[in-house]
Amino acid sequence: TQVGIFEATTSEVVSDPRAATGSISKVSNLKLKSATSTIPAEIGVRFGFLFKPVGPSANADTSVRMVLIYPKQGLDNPETRQTSLRDELTTDEKIGVEDYFGYTFENKWELVPGTWTFEIWDGARKLAEKSFSVVKP
Repeated sequence: TQVGIFEATTSEVVSDPRAATGSISKVSNLKLKSATSTIPAEIGVRFGFLFKPVGPSANADTSVRMVLIYPKQGLDNPETRQTSLRDELTTDEKIGVEDYFGYTFENKWELVPGTWTFEIWDGARKLAEKSFSVVKP
């Protein structure tokens, strides 16, 4: 429903070793700051999109797979010494309830220019895709 750079409050940080950064943040008080697909590679920039799952039963739970594909060279985490080409997690969403799928640059090693692609899947069916061009400021 909205795409670009957002402002938000980080409400919770959950440890997740599958994520390139080792954790996933939950946010609240989301506000679109700039409607754009071009994102400056700067610490503190939060970007992504708001989406609203649709289906026959409002407020029904549905499980979706969220995929974030990094630029070709991937993200090199100096702490784990691993390169991540993508992050993938399964999450429960509510039909008709808006949610956010995004990323926040928190470390210098995350500032990788190129195409960052966000996808939402239901099994083998892609429900949504949005690509951002991350550029050096």
